[in-house]
Amino acid sequence: MTAKPTSPGARPGEVARSDPGRLLPARSPTDDPPGRSRRGPARRRTFIADVHLGRLARRLRLLGFDTVYRNDLDDPDIVAIAVAEDRAILTRDHGLLARRAARDRGLLIASGRVAEQVRQVLTAFDLFGEVDPFRFCLACNGRITTIERARAVRLVPAHIADKYAEFFTCDRCGKIYWEGDHLAGLDRIVEESGPPTAAGGGKPAKGG
Repeated sequence: MTAKPTSPGARPGEVARSDPGRLLPARSPTDDPPGRSRRGPARRRTFIADVHLGRLARRLRLLGFDTVYRNDLDDPDIVAIAVAEDRAILTRDHGLLARRAARDRGLLIASGRVAEQVRQVLTAFDLFGEVDPFRFCLACNGRITTIERARAVRLVPAHIADKYAEFFTCDRCGKIYWEGDHLAGLDRIVEESGPPTAAGGGKPAKGG
């Protein structure tokens, strides 16, 4: 999978208070497109979502994008993390993007519907080709890795241990995942997020 460069090239511009969904600040046609940087090697785009966008954060994690979300973060915390970790800010709050340090790294989310929010993010940062499902824990944004079955079966209910052969775990919170009955539902979400996406066969889908 080809990685994308990280932060957008910033130019002076005004905060757009009446244009939801627009990357800030204003850009000229000669600027680097969103998601590209003139600095350093390419890497995957990462995000931080505000308190209003918990469902969007979980959906982006499902699609394979590192997305910080905590409902106890206030605006200064979000901006500080975004700057320190070079993350794009996703928000529905005009005031957050009015902060000086946030002006060159924010996307104002237009819709209240999560499917439309996802499509807006993938479009704005040109990420349709980078969807790589089930890489991040939906609960905490930790990395999902494989876990030995002998260890996993001690951590899940007996009927789950008997039914499934392969297990995965979050390297941060320890949540256990397996290929549950609603794998098809999660695959549908991935497919609806835009082309091209492959089915998530062999990837974790259900957690205990």
